[in-house]
Amino acid sequence: MTSNFIASADIISPILSGVLAWYAASHQLSAQMPSIYLSAFTIAIYVGFTKTLKSGLDLREKASKQRLEAQLAVAEQEATDLAEKAAIKAGLTVLNHWKTVSQHHEDGMDNANRQLQPMRFRRDEYVGTEAIYSYLRAIIAIFDAFYQDHEGAFSANLAVPSADQRRLWLVCIEPGGNGRSNPLPREIDLSSDAWGAAVAFKTARVIYTEDVVHHGNPGDRGYRSVVNLPIRGLDGSVIGVVNVDSPFPQAFVSEESVRDAGGYCRPVLSSLALCLGDPRLFRKERGG
Repeated sequence: MTSNFIASADIISPILSGVLAWYAASHQLSAQMPSIYLSAFTIAIYVGFTKTLKSGLDLREKASKQRLEAQLAVAEQEATDLAEKAAIKAGLTVLNHWKTVSQHHEDGMDNANRQLQPMRFRRDEYVGTEAIYSYLRAIIAIFDAFYQDHEGAFSANLAVPSADQRRLWLVCIEPGGNGRSNPLPREIDLSSDAWGAAVAFKTARVIYTEDVVHHGNPGDRGYRSVVNLPIRGLDGSVIGVVNVDSPFPQAFVSEESVRDAGGYCRPVLSSLALCLGDPRLFRKERGG
């Protein structure tokens, strides 16, 4: 409404001035006459007022625009700072995960070296599984790095085949507890099992099971979705399977994502293969 009032002054003032001049000329009136003088003065006041008002509004609009630009600049800077902080935090989180992977892998290599240090040993003597558990922890750390939004904790376990290749034996679980380690070793019959670890062992492929309940598993051992990672020996045959579990269904997003995570596990799986080359490990289950 104010802008209409100001705009009208630019149109009305010259019209009023022209009418006043015509009226004075047609009636031969002097510009000094009070009525003519007062009319001209009123028109001048009206024009001056509208010009002043317009100038004030322009200044206010300019100041408002400057404030808005300053607020936008501050908001943009804050958004940039928050994005940088988030990126740094995410980067540090991933770095910490990979530090954990490296540490567990290094621990596993140290334990494996101690395990294999004596070049000559009896096949019936006891050998510890510390290296196996270190490698399982390293694999869990890799999955922690890949799936940072995962709410629950991952677990990992190792299954090794019997000498006749007809069954797998679940021999190690990391971490144990909640009844998952009772009893161990636990048998997986390959002749009737057509999913999960059995398929990974038979096909040497990474297998992702979105929900074990869909395959007849009651899901009462604390896991609902599983990734199965085959371990290859020097001759390319599968000599074991690492199973990474989540307590939630569809926890590993997609098969493509699982293949990516499995790719980063290859150095650890190779180290596990080196350990499993020791015939003293799980001798009873493997029929050694």
